Formats: sequence, structure tokens, C-alpha cells
Amino acid sequence: MELKDLKLTEKRKQIIERYGFKTIEDILSFYPFKYEEYEITPFDSFVVGNQVVFEAEVISNPSTFRKGSLSISKFKVLCEDNELKITIFNRPWVRNIRINQKITIIGKYDGANSVTALNYYEKDANQVTGIIPTYSVKEGISQNEIKKLIKYVYDSCIDELKDHIPSDLINEHKLIDYRTAIRNIHFPENKKDLALAMSRLKYEEFLRFYVALDVLKGNNDNILKNGKVFDENKINELIDSFDYELTQDQKEAINDILKDLKSNKIMYRLLQGEVGSGKTVVSMIGLYANYLGGYQGAL
Repeated sequence: MELKDLKLTEKRKQIIERYGFKTIEDILSFYPFKYEEYEITPFDSFVVGNQVVFEAEVISNPSTFRKGSLSISKFKVLCEDNELKITIFNRPWVRNIRINQKITIIGKYDGANSVTALNYYEKDANQVTGIIPTYSVKEGISQNEIKKLIKYVYDSCIDELKDHIPSDLINEHKLIDYRTAIRNIHFPENKKDLALAMSRLKYEEFLRFYVALDVLKGNNDNILKNGKVFDENKINELIDSFDYELTQDQKEAINDILKDLKSNKIMYRLLQGEVGSGKTVVSMIGLYANYLGGYQGAL
């Protein structure tokens, strides 16, 4: 199925154009950049300064006033027989809620039965709580519109979502299937499902990268370059000037990079490591060798 085969509203066509989506896969691989986990907070568990999520009944009409560019609305609610004062900023439409209406509020507890609401929903709490994805949005496009587009596309082509990874690799690495991964990355029901989806999609991304790298290397095996000539004594002087000892893994990575720089073959190398493992200093030494050889580099 292609994008042109979907029955899209004008608004959804505009969103697709704004984001530059060309294929169904483009939309389904537009992943959330973060997730928020919301759970109901019982009133006796409210802690000053902490986030709270609760259902409540509106017991006063909202009043709204402006302070500079801010609009500030205040109203009262009843939560578990406790009267709470709610303040919410830049939501002038809150005036449309009615006395006795049930709403769900997400906010920060300020103490003294006062809550600064970050948002409110005219829904039951079970429709708001859980793991909520957040997407990068462009001006004039809401989170809800992006979510509805992704849900529509997923539902429309769910039967056509096929695995790109061979089944033996899926079994070997105990990965979930592609269809399930896409569902769980966009509509996670729990942390475990989300973690499995991330693991599967990250594996696929790296597999694609390594395959592409391997193809490039194969295509360029016969393309030669001039090996770079540099003074390794100066590199050792730089390393000796550090106030810490490089790890064995760092030394091995540096040696591999220097060997590639000196060879007459094009280097295709991925430097990979955990946060704080010292990738930057290894890269810097490679750049320094490149500079000593009379070339430019960028980090």
C-alpha cells in the first residue's frame, strides 16, 4: 500500500506535506522523542512539588484574567471529598467546563490544597493514564493530530507490515516482530512492551547501517587514496599530556583508526560506546593525526 491509496482528510494531507513524509514507512517510523507515564495519585499521597494526576468534580465556574501575555484561570474542584483550588495558565477555553462536570487533571501540587494544572481532560482518568508518547510538532499541528494520523495509517496497513529482518536473526536475538514493534512504540501499554519495541527497532536500524556500510566497502575496495603521513611521536606526546590513563579499549580503537589513516584504503569505521566511555577523546586523537598529515577534519 502507498500513501496515495489512503483516504486522507485535507488536514492530514497538510501534515504529511509539512513533515515531508513520502511513504507509509516514513510516517510509522516517525517515533516519539519521549514518553510520560501517568498514574492516578491518591489525595493522601500528594507531595508538595510533585506531579499529581487525579479525577475531580468541578464545583465552581472558572474565572479568567490576563497578566501581560499570560491568561490565568482559577476554579475549584472536589477530589475524594477534598476541595482543591486549581490554577491553569494559557487555557482560556477552560471557561467552557461546567459545575458538576468530571475532569482529569495533571499538574503540580503546591500545598495547602492548591494545584497548578499543566493540563486537564474532559475524560475519565483511565483514558488519560498510562504511557503517553510525545512527538516533535510543527507550528499549527497538535500532538493529537499527529497521533491520529499515525493511528489511522497503522490501522489501514497493519496487515501489510512485513519483517525486514530474516527470521533466523529474529529468533537468535529474541526480537519481537516488526508489526508488534511499531504498535508498541506508538501505543505502548506498559514499560516492558515499550522496551521490547525499542530493542527491536534499534537492532534493525543498526543492521541496516552495517549492511549499507558493508555494501559501500565492497563497492570501494578498488578505490585507493594516499595514505596519510604523520608523526606518531606527537600523538604520543598529546596522549601523555592527559591527566588520566586511556583505557585498553580506547588504545585499541586509536590504533585501529591510525592504521586506517596510514593505509591507502578508504576508512569506514563506526566508533561505538556507552555515554562517558571516552569516544570524544578517541575521535579527537584521530582528528589530530589527520591534521598532522596536512588534512582538515570535523567533529
